[in-house]
Amino acid sequence: MLINIAQSSPSGPSLKRPQPTPNSKASSSASNPLKRQRRFSGKRSESPAKDGDPKAAGEEDRALEEPDPTQYVNREGSSDELGENDEGVCPLCLARMSIASIPMHVERGCPPPKTIKTNAGGNQKADWKKVFSGAGLSKEKDVEMKRILKPNYAMATPSDLRAVLSQYGLPISGDRPILESRVQEWIVLFNSNLDTSHPRSLSALRAKISEAESSRKRDKEKGRDEMIFQMGTKDGMADYVKESKGQFERLRREILERDKRKTGNGVESPIEVD
Repeated sequence: MLINIAQSSPSGPSLKRPQPTPNSKASSSASNPLKRQRRFSGKRSESPAKDGDPKAAGEEDRALEEPDPTQYVNREGSSDELGENDEGVCPLCLARMSIASIPMHVERGCPPPKTIKTNAGGNQKADWKKVFSGAGLSKEKDVEMKRILKPNYAMATPSDLRAVLSQYGLPISGDRPILESRVQEWIVLFNSNLDTSHPRSLSALRAKISEAESSRKRDKEKGRDEMIFQMGTKDGMADYVKESKGQFERLRREILERDKRKTGNGVESPIEVD
């Protein structure tokens, strides 16, 4: 007798293997690319309710499109930046000065920049050494080779004379007579050099001026030494007294006349000396 097993156990469990359920995580990520993009960007995923909101979706799109400011790098080099020691222009008076001194310059009312004053004195020997070494002097190619006009020495100031000497690289030391003599000698020498068929260089002209000044100085010292030597001898003193006899006699008469006036009027009068 055959027994129907299916009919005998209708309420028993089914022997069929159930079908595998689909991966909810994979399907959700595949079906929603917006969530996958937010997960990679490090942002929290929104709720399904907000995903359906068009306003929230638009804000998320703008957030994804805006660049991150931290990703930008300043590509400008440091060489374009100005330092405190660099030179700038005052915005008020347009005077050029260091950038660090501009604020104080404006607070003081924009005074004119100080200029370096030229030393009126100085050592002439040291200045001539600077001339021949070329330190601080203009080059020959910068000097215009044309005739120098004679200045009005009666109206020229020592600063004007030093400006002429400095233009041609000559020493500017000494008092007014020395400066005037140096300018006169240089103008004659420079202009006559232009008239020759074979002009000499400026350095040669400077050397000639220097030698002339040194020669005059030696002659002056030599004459003074000779006079002192002659005054120390008997014959030299006699010659000096003979040459100066007239001057001594005049001074003697003036002294006697002064003594007479003093005894007569009681008032002393000065002695006139030529």
